[in-house]
Amino acid sequence: MPLSSAYAELYEPKGNLMDIPPVHHFDGRGISEKIRDVALIAALGSLNIGETIRYRNIADPSSLIRKLMIEFGSKIEWEYIDRRPKSIIIEFTRVEYPGSQYT
Repeated sequence: MPLSSAYAELYEPKGNLMDIPPVHHFDGRGISEKIRDVALIAALGSLNIGETIRYRNIADPSSLIRKLMIEFGSKIEWEYIDRRPKSIIIEFTRVEYPGSQYT
């Protein structure tokens, strides 16, 4: 196999790129805490299964995460992407619909 074919095979996208759920960005910097928390809860509630919100903020939002766990429980998975001071990035992903009979 020619080298160019080997590279083409490595970098050829697998599947349909339209099937990849979108990542929505939510920048919480500069928004008051009360408004920011309510807006993020509403945004997470509107996600479809597999969709992700990448949340950015200056401070670590531990109180917000507690609120989200109360609101969504196991319906949202989250992961820190960056925990450097003043550069917090967390990805929240919807894993099932609330009240779904297929859970």
